[in-house]
Amino acid sequence: MSETATRWFSQFVKALESLKTFPERYSRVPESDVYGVEIRQLLYGKRGGMRRALFKIDGDTVRILCIRHASRGNATRNELFGE
Repeated sequence: MSETATRWFSQFVKALESLKTFPERYSRVPESDVYGVEIRQLLYGKRGGMRRALFKIDGDTVRILCIRHASRGNATRNELFGE
């Protein structure tokens, strides 16, 4: 992996780890209404490289459901819940 990719990935992991503190600060996503589960997203990156980390909050636990490119449409039930 290139140095640039390694740095990007490391910073992305730090952003995901920040979900430990007040994950409610991130916005709900349209998938919440479609699947009847509160799902939120952390957006990371710039322009054409932006990623969406979709997650739900279960008490004190944050569960990352999927990570996808932000330009793609809504996540499917299978992507989110493995069904």
